[in-house]
Amino acid sequence: LFHVYINYPGKIRLQKFYLYITKFYLTINHGKLTFILIVFPGPPLDSLRSLGASHLPSKIMNPLFSLYFQVHQPYRLRDLRVTEIGSQDMQYFDEEKNKAVFRKVAEKCYLPANKLMLELIKNHPDFSISYSLSGVFLDQCEEYGEDVLDSFRALAETGQVEFLAETYYHSLSYLTSLEEFCEQVEKHVAKIKKLFKQTPKIFRNTELVFSNEIAEVARLMGFSGILAEGADHILAGRNPNFPYVPPKFD
Repeated sequence: LFHVYINYPGKIRLQKFYLYITKFYLTINHGKLTFILIVFPGPPLDSLRSLGASHLPSKIMNPLFSLYFQVHQPYRLRDLRVTEIGSQDMQYFDEEKNKAVFRKVAEKCYLPANKLMLELIKNHPDFSISYSLSGVFLDQCEEYGEDVLDSFRALAETGQVEFLAETYYHSLSYLTSLEEFCEQVEKHVAKIKKLFKQTPKIFRNTELVFSNEIAEVARLMGFSGILAEGADHILAGRNPNFPYVPPKFD
C-alpha cells in the first residue's frame, strides 16, 4: 500500500522507503490517461527539513493541482526545389499532408481526449481544466476539422473550461520583437473570443518562456496571471505550490 501526494515535493511511502515526486506528466493516447512521475529516492520528509530544506512544505496538503492542455499543430512545407524559388503563385505548404496529419491526430487524440474530458466534467462538478490552443491549430480546425472545433465548443459550454491566451503562431516573437509579440497575442485573444465566447484572463507564453519583464507586459495587456515553467532558476528554491506576484516596473 502507498499514498501519493501530488503537491511538490509529492511523497510516496512504501514501507520505509521514500520517493519524492519532482514532476509529473499527463499524456492521452486513444482516450486513455497516463501519468508519468519523475521521482528521486530520499530520507523521510522530516529528515530533509532538518538538513535545511526550508522550501519544503511544513505539512503535506491535500492534492491540489491545475491541469492545462497545450495544443499546437504546425503547417508542413512542401518538398521545394531550388528552381521554384521566386516563381509566381508558388504554394509553400503541403495542403494534402497537412490535412492528412490533422485528421490522423484528430481521430487518435483530439476527439477521444475531448470526449473523455467532457465525461469527467459531467460526472465531477468540481473538475475543471484549461486549454492553450495556438492560433495555427485553430486555423486548421476551421480548414480540416469542424468536428474538432465543435468538441472544444462543447467543453466551453460547460462553464468549467478556461481558454488561455498565447502567441498566435506558437512563436518566440517576444525574443525578437515586442511589437510583433503584442500583435500576435491580441490576434489570438480575438480568435478565442470569436470561437468560444470567452475572453482569456491568463497568458501562457510559447514553451512557457518566462521572465519578470514578460509578466509585466502580460499585466499591461490586461491579463491577471501568467504560467511559468517550474524551473529551478525561476523558482530559486521557492515552493511551486503557490502563485507569486512578479515585481512591477516603472
